[in-house]
Amino acid sequence: MNFSRSFSLGLSLCLAAPLAASADLLHDYNLVVVNGVNTTSETEGRAIIGGNLSGNSTQVGFKLPSGTTPSAVTLEVGGDITNSQLTVSVGSLLQGGSVYPSGNNLLFPGGGSRTMNAGLVNTLSGSLQSELTADSDYYKALATNSTVTAPTNGQPGPVVFNAVGDANHVAVFNLSGSVFSDSKSQSYSLNNTNGATSFVFNVTGASINFNQGNFTGGLASVAFSSAAIFNFHQATSLNFTNHFYGAVLAPNAAFTNSTAIEGSVFVQSFTQNGEVHLPNYAGPALSAVPEPASIALLGIGAASGLALDARRRRRARA
Repeated sequence: MNFSRSFSLGLSLCLAAPLAASADLLHDYNLVVVNGVNTTSETEGRAIIGGNLSGNSTQVGFKLPSGTTPSAVTLEVGGDITNSQLTVSVGSLLQGGSVYPSGNNLLFPGGGSRTMNAGLVNTLSGSLQSELTADSDYYKALATNSTVTAPTNGQPGPVVFNAVGDANHVAVFNLSGSVFSDSKSQSYSLNNTNGATSFVFNVTGASINFNQGNFTGGLASVAFSSAAIFNFHQATSLNFTNHFYGAVLAPNAAFTNSTAIEGSVFVQSFTQNGEVHLPNYAGPALSAVPEPASIALLGIGAASGLALDARRRRRARA
């Protein structure tokens, strides 16, 4: 059996185990944006946006299970919606701002509806920023146990990730974001899992362009996309023009894409020119959940995927 197939099959079996019962942003949302989204594309899963949603016609949640109840909140928007048309494929919309023109651009083919909560306007962005920053800091503090081999001596070649799982089967890498824009980077591959079933990539650099090379082998799989998170903890600007696999975490970055992201997106703001695809992230995460009183104010509870648990905790590792 080739490595790509064995990696995907083995990791899929491992990830079949249930996660902890409490929900959080990283595990239950396909798209989380602290401030605004301007979109010309679509998002397959659930989305939460702290600011405004603008741009062309778009749809959210069109790959969610058809059995999702109409009352389930699958899209939350803190600010205004000004898209030419917004389709919430299944479930409902919870919103703090207004819809222009007058709600005529909203479609709910799954039988959902729009619910207003004005408290979201001034509070949702801050809550999202706090949670995503806590997660990013958690990953950044993990001890590096795996290595990255990049092309040397001026010769083009592959970027190879050599994973080593820790006691919890987590491989942690540290790499410079410049590797993604280096003309010598022809491809990205995973050499060996060595017991790892989750993958954390702590990426340095303030401004990162992903425009060189393609993900190959086991990295170009649904199994990897759900098990890997790229923590751009220093980034204020991300621009991806190549097909990307894995969750993107950059709580302080303005993110622009022009091709699909195979995995979830957690960023400061988003100019979306390519689809955000499922799967949701299923690896380890720290959850910083608001106090119950704050949840009541924000209008986000079990239906929207946030637990009624005020303490910060480490999630069960996959």
